[in-house]
Amino acid sequence: MKKSLLLFSSVLLLFSFFGPVKAQQGMKPFEHLGVGLEVGTLGAGLDFAVPVHSHLVVRAGFNILPFSYSDDYYINHDRQRLNDLINDTPEFKQILIDQGLGQYTNTDNLPHDIDLDGKLRMVNGKVVVDYYPFKTSSFHVIAGLYFGKNKIITLDGQVDPNTNKLLGLANSYFPDEEFDSSVTVEDYRIVADDNGNINANLKINSVKPYLGIGFGNSIPKKTGWFPL
Repeated sequence: MKKSLLLFSSVLLLFSFFGPVKAQQGMKPFEHLGVGLEVGTLGAGLDFAVPVHSHLVVRAGFNILPFSYSDDYYINHDRQRLNDLINDTPEFKQILIDQGLGQYTNTDNLPHDIDLDGKLRMVNGKVVVDYYPFKTSSFHVIAGLYFGKNKIITLDGQVDPNTNKLLGLANSYFPDEEFDSSVTVEDYRIVADDNGNINANLKINSVKPYLGIGFGNSIPKKTGWFPL
């Protein structure tokens, strides 16, 4: 499963409180440095901010969002077609018995589920500009770029070895047929390889445009620690 997506965060409300809620007025370019932590839809991150104008602040930093999960998915087999071929072909049925697959001559006995392990690994750097249009308000518009790894989700699983062996024998004995194991995740059909492995990943663009709005000051007017 490979699909390229352009990741947009069109509207993101960021709330940070650094003392008095006012725009970055009265700050000279590069006079102050702000360091902050953030948590949002892109994960947890660290920000470094400097003013470049009384209305503009440039921020750079990174975000990390790790997540893992495991779930069972239904395995798609053409069980009925395979069962018909086994019952109509005694020679093939005997081959299965000789290969120690006698219990699967009734394909209802084939495993119906597979356990898939999923991992979400989003690591992004960013460079954004905060524009404060009003002198007495902390409201600001955010625009910039996020950049990072393009592979963000991976899925891995293993089809039951006996099932994979049976399907391989069926494909060899009936060359006009094409049996495989697959799972459907959302709208994507993922087919196992010849060894019964299911591997898939979701990719997005490495460079992602960002546009959002926020409230709060990236740089405090006083030196010290302030809650985010």
